Amino acid sequence: MHSTNFALIMFLIIILSCNIVYNSPGLRDAVGRLFEGETVKVVTTNKKKDGSRFKCFLTMGPLHDENGKLTHFVAILKDIGKA
Repeated sequence: MHSTNFALIMFLIIILSCNIVYNSPGLRDAVGRLFEGETVKVVTTNKKKDGSRFKCFLTMGPLHDENGKLTHFVAILKDIGKA
């Protein structure tokens, strides 16, 4: 599998597993920058198991192997909504 395709699949798994609302402002631009090798930070919306939404701070970064090939992404999600 081509590394870019693999990376795209990994990104989609991150987004889907986190229930992130993909059409959040700034997220599409952040994805483009992520594929250019940047670590990105964006405020977006996530959904809880009960379906309610909350605002969160999402940090994502690319991971490369020893040859510089993109292999994975890492994502950290922080709830910034009201407690």
